[in-house]
Amino acid sequence: MEGLVLEYRDPLFGIIIFFIAVFFISFLTYSFTLYKERIARKDYRKLLNRFELGKLKEADYVHLYKTYNLPFDSIILLASSFLHKGDYTKAISVYLALLESVNSRVKKEELLELLGSTYFKGGFLQRSRDIFLKILKFSSRNTKVLKQLLVVYEKLKEYDRANEVLDSLNELGIDTIRDKIYIETLKIINDENISYDKKTDQLFVLFKMNKIIERLFVQYLLNYNKTFLWEHINEFDISKFTDLMWYQSFDDIDFDKVANNKLL
Repeated sequence: MEGLVLEYRDPLFGIIIFFIAVFFISFLTYSFTLYKERIARKDYRKLLNRFELGKLKEADYVHLYKTYNLPFDSIILLASSFLHKGDYTKAISVYLALLESVNSRVKKEELLELLGSTYFKGGFLQRSRDIFLKILKFSSRNTKVLKQLLVVYEKLKEYDRANEVLDSLNELGIDTIRDKIYIETLKIINDENISYDKKTDQLFVLFKMNKIIERLFVQYLLNYNKTFLWEHINEFDISKFTDLMWYQSFDDIDFDKVANNKLL
C-alpha cells in the first residue's frame, strides 16, 4: 500500500497525466473546430448555390456579413445585383436588414444613402426624402445627399424647400446660381395663383438672365402663349428645340415669321 502511494506521488507520473490531459483536450478542441469548419463550409456552399440561383433572402446577407465576416463592400456589391435587375423592393429589404446589424456610423450612413437613392429610383419619393433628411441630421455637410434631396424636392414640387437646400449648398461653397434660376422657373410654371400672361413676363425676365431655362420656357409658351413665342422667335436658339417646333399644328404656325427665319 505504501509503495502504491509513493508511485502515485511520483512527480513523473503527474507530468505524464498532465500531458495526456492536455493532448486529450487539444484533440477534442481541434476535432470540434474541424467539425464547425466543415458545417460552415457546407452552409456557405448552400448560400452560394442559392445566390447563383438568385434565391438569396434578406436574412442571408446579414448571415454572410455576421457569420462569415464577409467584407461590407462585398455584401453591398451582392445586394446591388437587385438594383441592376430593377428589383428595388428587394434591394430596399436587404439594406433595411443590414442596417439592423451594422454598428459603424460610417457604414450606417453609406447604407442610408443607398436606401434613400433606391427609394427614389423605386418612386418612393417621400420615403427617399425622409431618409436623406435623417442623414443630414448627423451629417449636415454631406453635399452628395443635399444634391439628391434637391432632386427629390424638385420632383415633389416643393420648391421653397429646394431653395433651402440650395442655400445650404451655397454655404458649402458650391455655385448654385443656375440651379436657383431653374428651380424658380419651375416654381413660376407650377404656381396656380399666377395668370398665364404674368407667368410669361416673369419667365421672360429669367430667360434673359440665363438661357438654361430656354427649353422649359419654350415648352410653356407652346402650351399657353404661342403668340408671345412667335413675336419673340428670333430671340431664341431654335436649333435647341427643333423637335418641339416640328410637331406644331399648321394653325399654330406664323408663316410670315417662318419665311423670315432661315432655320425655320
